Amino acid sequence: MENNTPEKEVLTKPEVKNKKKGGKIILAVLLSIVVLLALLVAALVISFFVMRNVGKNSFEPTVVDPVQLEELVEKEELTELETFDGGKTVTWRGKKYLYNENIVPVAFMGIDDYDLEAEDADKGAGQADTNMVMAFNTKTGDVSMIVIPRDAMADVEVYSEDGTYAGIQKMQLCLAYSYGDGEDTSCENVVTSMERLLCGIEISNYASLNLRGIQSLNNAVGGVYVVAIEDIGEFVKGETYYLIDDAARDYIQRRDTTKFNSDALRRERQLQFAKAFAKKAVEACLADFSTVTKLYNAAMDYTCTNITLSEFTYLASTVLENKNINFDNIYVLEGEAVMGDRFMEVHLDAENVLETVLEVFYTEVEE
Repeated sequence: MENNTPEKEVLTKPEVKNKKKGGKIILAVLLSIVVLLALLVAALVISFFVMRNVGKNSFEPTVVDPVQLEELVEKEELTELETFDGGKTVTWRGKKYLYNENIVPVAFMGIDDYDLEAEDADKGAGQADTNMVMAFNTKTGDVSMIVIPRDAMADVEVYSEDGTYAGIQKMQLCLAYSYGDGEDTSCENVVTSMERLLCGIEISNYASLNLRGIQSLNNAVGGVYVVAIEDIGEFVKGETYYLIDDAARDYIQRRDTTKFNSDALRRERQLQFAKAFAKKAVEACLADFSTVTKLYNAAMDYTCTNITLSEFTYLASTVLENKNINFDNIYVLEGEAVMGDRFMEVHLDAENVLETVLEVFYTEVEE
């Protein structure tokens, strides 16, 4: 009679060995993956520190142009200002100041190339509607911001259409950008005028951002919330808005040219947005430092800069290492706003400019 009872599976010794071997292979694969991930993390960390050190070593202490300081004293009759050691030491109204070599100044420009006809720009490069100098203290991680009105009257180097140098003329700072190629030479021309306005402080680093890039940068951090500070376009004063996509650029770019000194109100909105964006960006970078690279890449299609990724990484790391990050050190240069022959003019107050420079770039010392 046929036995239908299934026979028990007999596991031979070779099969037992193969099963154990299979387990070892899986364990080895898992260990390999863990090691690979560990190496990847280590590589990222090493890459960060390499970039950070490369960036750090590329920055050199800035200097002060003593000639411009002397010209400032003579032109503005700041007789209480005395300079020593090529401008590294100054005295002002009985107080002594030493230049802080830990400061790295970076000029930032917001470029608007939409309204060339409205502003009657001399070139097709656009205009620097937003102008500021960020002063990074690489020792403390503190950041100060000096905002210069677009209509501030400045000594601007002028060039003919064929690029021939035509001398220096007094005009609004925003127009300095139009005398260039719309990229590096335009940025450098604005920086030269900025240096003259800021008592001869050397600014070796710059970055310009076309306003079209605001959307890309803002979206990279998920947008920001603001309370409208004036009725402008679709925005109603006092209402809260979530700025995302085109709304961000619309909020900071619009201005009512029928109002006297309309750029001052727009500048307040730009600063409001900048503070909200900076806060959001810092939070994102603290949560994930790779955001620094994402923001850098997001800006590149709309940016002209001589700052490398390693330099950007270094500056960002000095800020993020600061445990007391704040955005309160903002100085808007003051002056008298008047209507010129055709456009608004802001004539900066020399004493206010000097005291701002001393506050940001110098350290007061006891005699």
